[in-house]
Amino acid sequence: MVRSLTIRSGRLAHTGHSRGSRTDSETAPRVAELDSLRGAAALAVMIFHVKPGWLPFGWAAVDLFFVLSGYLITSIILRQGQTPGFLRNFYIRRGLRTWPIYHIAIAVIIILSPILLRPCD
Repeated sequence: MVRSLTIRSGRLAHTGHSRGSRTDSETAPRVAELDSLRGAAALAVMIFHVKPGWLPFGWAAVDLFFVLSGYLITSIILRQGQTPGFLRNFYIRRGLRTWPIYHIAIAVIIILSPILLRPCD
């Protein structure tokens, strides 16, 4: 397997790829700061639901989370949208990422609801 490197827009890029690996058009530099900011926004929403007094404007984190998610998804669509089978693969990837945590959350709610939803004395 031979890999070659070129410089594109001031960045080092792989021009050859091994079987099963992604090409440059399928991957983009990951912006860890945006992932961290999305995680902080999700945490702020959870804290707001548990103790609203701790974060009086915690509801704004929902807007921040959705704006960042929209930006990241739009960048994927603009970068890869013209490739054959993109839409099908896009939704398959989203489903594989979303469904497991969805089912875990539902299971936790079912398990904890008898404890958390006890009638008041």
